[in-house]
Amino acid sequence: MTPYQYLTKLWSHAPFSWAIIRANELLLLEKETFKPPILEVGCGDGIVSSLLFKNKKGIIDIGIDLDRSELKRAEKTKIYKKLIQADITNTEFASNSFNTIFTNGVLEHIPDLESALNEISRLLKKDGKLITTSPNTPGLTKCPIRKLKVNPELIPVICWIVANIPLLRKYAVSSFKKLLIYREIFFINSLFLGNEKDGSTIF
Repeated sequence: MTPYQYLTKLWSHAPFSWAIIRANELLLLEKETFKPPILEVGCGDGIVSSLLFKNKKGIIDIGIDLDRSELKRAEKTKIYKKLIQADITNTEFASNSFNTIFTNGVLEHIPDLESALNEISRLLKKDGKLITTSPNTPGLTKCPIRKLKVNPELIPVICWIVANIPLLRKYAVSSFKKLLIYREIFFINSLFLGNEKDGSTIF
């Protein structure tokens, strides 16, 4: 799907600033391999994943979210085999259950991030991977969505919106990587846009 197609489909569901952020993420995520079984954490209404996976029926094994009303909406996408109201800091899934755990714009909203990462580490199979996205202001300015013919004056405004989202905390890039490495969670270094020198934060 082209950047413009992502943007127009997302814009019909939420504000333009949100659509820009999610379109950026989708352009990066579509390059990744999601090996089943797949768990999506904080699946919400499923709109982002339905675009990412091109509405393939039952492609995601399990989607979890705290909001039951969001899960009801996610059912309509038909991309989930199973939807469960659950908290990622403490699930009832067996250890080593998933080859891929996917989360889109969720980790920055979890109060007890360390417990969430511990649980993700427990649930991942050996050589499984966590695929996650979170707001990153310097990264946004480098993303593929800039190929769109958008008014250049709009980008700093969007970045300001991202930078001022009420998040629970911010992690330097290196600090967040350490959290993952300590728990033996595989991550793709090239997806970390930004670095310590430019003051980048993951969230």
